This record gives sequence, C-alpha cells and structure tokens, in this order.
Amino acid sequence: MEAGLTAIEWQNFYLLLGGATATFAGLLFVALSLNSKSIHQKHNTHFKSLAMLTFQNFQNILLISLVMEVPGFPMIGMGWELIIIAVVGLTYSVRTIIKARTELRNDTHKRAVIRGFRVSIIAYFGLAATGWMFCTKSPAAYKILIGPAAGLLLTGARNAWLLLLLLNERESTAPEHSA
Repeated sequence: MEAGLTAIEWQNFYLLLGGATATFAGLLFVALSLNSKSIHQKHNTHFKSLAMLTFQNFQNILLISLVMEVPGFPMIGMGWELIIIAVVGLTYSVRTIIKARTELRNDTHKRAVIRGFRVSIIAYFGLAATGWMFCTKSPAAYKILIGPAAGLLLTGARNAWLLLLLLNERESTAPEHSA
C-alpha cells in the first residue's frame, strides 16, 4: 500500500516534468527552424545528431512521465518500463555519438557538443539503476528518479539552447551564394 501512496504523492511532479519537457521540445524545434539551412549542411552533421539525440531524450522523459502516471501500475512494472527506456536511450545515444564522432574532430565547439552526449549516457545508466530499484520495490526509487529525469531534461534544454546559438553562428558566418 505504501508504494501506491508514494505514486500518488509524486503525481504532480511527473505532470510538471512532462509539461516542462514539451516546452523544451518546443525550444528545440524553434532552434532547428530558425537555422534550417545550417543544420542540413554536410559539415554540420554532428549538430543534426545532437538534435536527434536531444529529441529522443525529450521523448523518453515524456515516456517516463506517462509510465509514472498510470493509475495502479505496480512498481515492478514501472521498473521494467524504466529499464527498457534506459536501454533504448543508451543504445541510441552511443550509436549517435559514434556516428557524429568523425565530424566532431574538426569542430571548434567539440567539447560543448560532446558534453551533451556524455550527460545523456550517464542519465540513462542512472535511469536503468533506478528502474532496478523500482523492481525491488524500494520506495526511495521515486526520489532517486529525480536525478536521471532532471539530467535528461536539463541536458535537453542545454542542447536545444546550444544548437540555437551554434547553428545561428554558423549560419551568420556562412558565405553568401549569389544566384
């Protein structure tokens, strides 16, 4: 019964988390829309990879929020859902950074871009560990989940802002083509 009460107590947090995620996903779309020419240039493929990873992170945060909002969902079920989200997110993150690695070698903002990938990977490991805590029915799992969820959310917001700034910088310094 305590786990059920704990889930109800955290309901507002997960609603807020889902709403904040939707807001930051909007920022990502604005960043990409304002710099649509720049994101599609061949030498900016790592920015496209970062944008895709950021969107994937936002989708996963929404999934976490939805899983935590299901009425009467047992902790073990929540745990396995979180582990699945973590494995998929981690796999996607690693594949994306490998894909972007070649282009990153020549970029002046390499460290800033890589940081976005690293924090996502760390957050997914934390999410998997938290999922396991749910599987073992630990009431502390609700509090521990704040770390990975906040890590993904704040990294996503940071990545969206970084993309807005860096792509705008690239677009403003790109040579004009006369028609």
